[in-house]
Amino acid sequence: MAVTWIEYRDRGFYCIPGDFYLDPHNVVEKAVVSHAHADHYPRGLGEVHATPATLAIGTIRYRAQAGKSQHPHPYHAPFQIGPVEVELIPAGHMLGSAQVLLRFKGETVLYTGDLSLRPNATCEPLEAPTEPIDLLISESTFAAKDRHADPATALRETLDAARFKPLMIAVYPLGKAQHVTHLLTQIAPEMPVLLHYEVWRFHQVYEQFGFKPGKYQFYRRQDKRTMMLPHAFLVTPKVMSSYTKDYDYFKVMASGWMAKQRFPFLDGNLDISDHVDELDIQEYLGRVKPKQVWFWHGSPGPLLEWCAGAGIAAKEIRRGEVVDSEGEV
Repeated sequence: MAVTWIEYRDRGFYCIPGDFYLDPHNVVEKAVVSHAHADHYPRGLGEVHATPATLAIGTIRYRAQAGKSQHPHPYHAPFQIGPVEVELIPAGHMLGSAQVLLRFKGETVLYTGDLSLRPNATCEPLEAPTEPIDLLISESTFAAKDRHADPATALRETLDAARFKPLMIAVYPLGKAQHVTHLLTQIAPEMPVLLHYEVWRFHQVYEQFGFKPGKYQFYRRQDKRTMMLPHAFLVTPKVMSSYTKDYDYFKVMASGWMAKQRFPFLDGNLDISDHVDELDIQEYLGRVKPKQVWFWHGSPGPLLEWCAGAGIAAKEIRRGEVVDSEGEV
């Protein structure tokens, strides 16, 4: 039997009996937020339920607009929103990221948020619930990509390609920046890692929650002139756009996308992703064994075919329409 108490609306996935949204796209009165990336945690929400780390990051980003009321919930500590029981489970994507497990009248819904199965020392590792799942709402950001590169191997290749030039690495300041800092510390411990302020301030939150990204220092303009050894300078993509004519640096962007196609001034690609790829999602479906799957946020065509072959009822959720595993609207 299909779950009828969760539906997709113009502001996101809505839990009818609990009267709340999961990772709403816009301002709503009540939300459960999976993690602190802006496409999952918009500013100006009313009542916000999330992990303590997610709320701490949201407060740094949005200040007074991080939520009119904030309700922190540790992992594996069920709580009630109306008649619905909610439990947050580690998602492995970034610090504080959570899957949201909902229980109502004997049925279970698992909303993944963003997932990663790969080892990442800068956040809590993903866990898969062992109880039966009636409906899995899964991200599919990289469902059309069968396999991401190994992060450590990708970084070593970039270091080799730079040929002793200093590195400028564009990173998302939340999650990716800390992951890359840790990898640099492990692979090239002698290389100084300098952080732009927009990156540095979030490293401090990670430190507060016990996840030390590695060795790093705050970037000062004079550092580039005085730095004798090759170094890595971590900046946001927006900041890197102001360095397009700076040829002293070997420039890359840490991303699961082929960033050089979008930013031609880059010197190479650094394939580091904190999302599941197609094979990861297949593995996760094997662990969770859901009765039904809704894929969200990506291009899950290959996964819809895979689910049909595996006997799993699957649909793609897109804004304004629902597409089933046979491709019918």
